[in-house]
Amino acid sequence: MVLTIIISLILCLVIYLLVIPVDLYINTSSRLYYIKQGELFKAKAEWHDDEIVKMRFRILFIPFNVYPLDHWKRSKKRKESHIKKVRSYKYKSEKFKKAWLVLRTFRIKQFAVDLDTGDCIQNAKLYPVFAFLDYRYGGFKINFLGRNSLLLHISNSPIRILKSFI
Repeated sequence: MVLTIIISLILCLVIYLLVIPVDLYINTSSRLYYIKQGELFKAKAEWHDDEIVKMRFRILFIPFNVYPLDHWKRSKKRKESHIKKVRSYKYKSEKFKKAWLVLRTFRIKQFAVDLDTGDCIQNAKLYPVFAFLDYRYGGFKINFLGRNSLLLHISNSPIRILKSFI
């Protein structure tokens, strides 16, 4: 009896993890970058005074910080071997097909681009393209004020990725 309850709880947890969506959020204007899966997991990149980047993780309501660039400073540079690996290009089209099927499972919730190239002539050339894309899809803007920003919110659930492989 206890074993069936434990197995059913584990099965419910696995189904919950497969169904709940994974969100990726990038906002360059407010410097907010995170990936999360419901309330179980969240990884957030923050700017830090000393270490440049700090990764803040929260797993099952337990927060902790990681400084990824600190490891690079301590590690010694390794010499790369000059041995070339032979690559097989036999099934390249099948890999691209599977990658395309996985890419199609992602859903874009928010998307906005505000771009200034720094060259007014280049901005003028891009203006009709961005106007057409803004009319057709929305979220594309070009400016002459020096502002550059990107807002991207993508969502996907692991069950959709598994269904694309099947």
